[in-house]
Amino acid sequence: MAMVLMAIGTAAVMSMQKASVQGNLDARRTDLANSIARTWVDRLQRDAMMWTVAANATPSVGLTQSTIMLGTLYANGGKWDFPIAIPASVTDAKTSISPCYDALGRELDKGTIAQTPAQFCVHARAVALSPVQDLLRVDVRVIWLRGIAPPVGQAAPTLVSDATLATSDNPSPTIYHSVYATTSVMESPAQAVPGQGIPVIP
Repeated sequence: MAMVLMAIGTAAVMSMQKASVQGNLDARRTDLANSIARTWVDRLQRDAMMWTVAANATPSVGLTQSTIMLGTLYANGGKWDFPIAIPASVTDAKTSISPCYDALGRELDKGTIAQTPAQFCVHARAVALSPVQDLLRVDVRVIWLRGIAPPVGQAAPTLVSDATLATSDNPSPTIYHSVYATTSVMESPAQAVPGQGIPVIP
């Protein structure tokens, strides 16, 4: 009887330990994902600072011509996508900004994504909130795989850096975790001083 009781107790402790490890891992990944989402909200807000009347009198045209990321997201028609393009080949030029991150929340060079599968990836979309298109709602989504490993017998899930997953409206909640952040950006009323090219607020 003592051996049976000990076996039952050991099984319970092992089960609790697995749940504890999984819970700690999920909490850590969620914290990293929130930090990544805040970083990208800040980046997109900073990108919007170049969106001025001086760039073009038509807001949507100025947005496309003057910003690095927001213009492309807006032109995508409100659909999810990577906030910046990922090169098709690892031989393409690297950049210091990447939408993909490793397990420690460190940004990956675009050129290494194919060689080092990303643990987190950022997707974004931009939607006009005003008829004149001078105010946008920007949504940021950070996605990562659930659990430590796929269940036994289940095929390996699509990598989070996959382009088709980036354009999905609703990645499977049974396979992926995700956090969302939302902000709004608007065109600055800054205009250029004739002959100087220095923006001023009228």
